[in-house]
Amino acid sequence: MTIELIHWTAYKRKDGKSSIKIRLTSHNKPPKYHPLNIHVKPEHFIGGVVTSGDDNFRVYNRQITDALEAFEKARIENPKTTADVLLMSLNKKTSQVTLIKFIEDFIADCRVRNLRLYNTTKAYMVTLNALKKFIANVRPVDFNDIDLRFYKDFTAYCANELKFSINTIGTKIKHLKLFLNEANEDGIVTNQEYKSKKFKIIKEETEAIALTVEEVKKMYEYDLGDQPEMERERDRFVLTCCIGLRFSDSLRIKPEHIQKNYLNITTEKTGEKVIIPLNEMAYAILKKYNFNCPSITTNQHSNRTIKKVGEEVGFFNEDIRIKQAGKEAVYKKWQLIDTHTGRRTFATNAYLAGVDPFVIMKITGHRDLRSFLLYIKIDKLKNALLASQHPFFK
Repeated sequence: MTIELIHWTAYKRKDGKSSIKIRLTSHNKPPKYHPLNIHVKPEHFIGGVVTSGDDNFRVYNRQITDALEAFEKARIENPKTTADVLLMSLNKKTSQVTLIKFIEDFIADCRVRNLRLYNTTKAYMVTLNALKKFIANVRPVDFNDIDLRFYKDFTAYCANELKFSINTIGTKIKHLKLFLNEANEDGIVTNQEYKSKKFKIIKEETEAIALTVEEVKKMYEYDLGDQPEMERERDRFVLTCCIGLRFSDSLRIKPEHIQKNYLNITTEKTGEKVIIPLNEMAYAILKKYNFNCPSITTNQHSNRTIKKVGEEVGFFNEDIRIKQAGKEAVYKKWQLIDTHTGRRTFATNAYLAGVDPFVIMKITGHRDLRSFLLYIKIDKLKNALLASQHPFFK
């Protein structure tokens, strides 16, 4: 049996790193592979050694040395040992890592090495906590228990006990699939039923709203008197209606991002630079706050405040029926306004004004037209009126 160290560059993660594995080859048999839970970029793995270009090179090289020595020792002690026997023994040891511990370590690793944005790892933690609650209140779960029965029971628990929406449950399933894919990549044997088409990421179209250009203007011009907190949030919200940034990106606006009548900023989620023209309203708001975003504490606080603004201005009192998870409810329009409404309002009104969808998508970060068209809020009548303005229909 031969023992070799290889860099599995055929598969690369989003960060450009690939797994280092040990390849075991027995006489006249297909090779077997043992992952080491080490991922490095090609330029940081030279001659079987992780170079100092990787922050964890000392730890990784120690792991590699220990693993190779363990395999060599086993081969010397029993020259007739086959690759299958060795891997069976190692997988048995590896399986002692529990699902919960693996997810905790994965999230910690993402944070320490900045593999994901903080908000992404925060969302992973919500999924982990939901799984812990399921284990505490329903039954124990480990790698081999993630099957279609678990899928049915976990989604039901999230809906009935945790009161999650359909889309929130879908996000939890997406995260679980990601965790299990990572475990597979690291050589941990898992139940493969999570790859079944029936183990699907569920979703439903959200009944979110968008404001009209006239509504945005009325909100901006409304006198909020001596209510500075509501005024700041109103201004921040209207600014978002004009520029389309995510809440987290809007809070990062500084004077250095303003170049004449343009906003030039790199978005946090995608890392892409966007240049957005500033209309008269947007420029006036930024000038009012010395070209900084109006200060707001948290997304949750902002959501509560903008609803108060909507109720205060008094022209968002129409009844809106929405259907979610098979149930219908009636809300006042102001009750449905949140921090994300501004971004959706921008995309919808820009589209209705005739701005090319791909130009809007460059600002909003949507990567395909289908998801963008699902995102904006345009009914069939508005779409027909928009189409009627095109020369093709004249």
